[in-house]
Amino acid sequence: MENMLLVMKNKTRVFLENYISIFENLSEKNYHQLENALTSDVIFEDPFNRIKGKDDFIEIFREMFKKLDNPFFKVTDYFISENTDNKHIGYLKWVLKGNFRNKNKKISITGMSEVSFDIQGKVIYHIDYWDSLTQLIVELPYIGKFIKKILKIVFKFNNI
Repeated sequence: MENMLLVMKNKTRVFLENYISIFENLSEKNYHQLENALTSDVIFEDPFNRIKGKDDFIEIFREMFKKLDNPFFKVTDYFISENTDNKHIGYLKWVLKGNFRNKNKKISITGMSEVSFDIQGKVIYHIDYWDSLTQLIVELPYIGKFIKKILKIVFKFNNI
């Protein structure tokens, strides 16, 4: 049993490292690499989306390239799950950086992803966890200033 877990962990490491490479090199011109890494009914979730299907998954990243100049992901750490129920799951810590188009404003979002693979190494689901309020919404025009004021009041009130 222990030997099987080690084999699964090593397979998942290869799957995850290939997926990391795709994301760290993702551009408007190489979506075909992302397509080949996903199951047809892949599930993707983040603070703003819950979608099912390869085309909708890829559309989220096409939209990202429309809204940001030179966005890029950097994976800073990853972990392979050690489980006994034949699941290939990896966890990534990442940073997304770029510039909002036409606003000359930089963006930097830090998050974590849970990624599950099938036995061929294709992604079954990809769930992103990141704080959309403090990393994105406060940077929006008008509402961002309002949210920042509220956060200052809340943090001061709670002595944080």
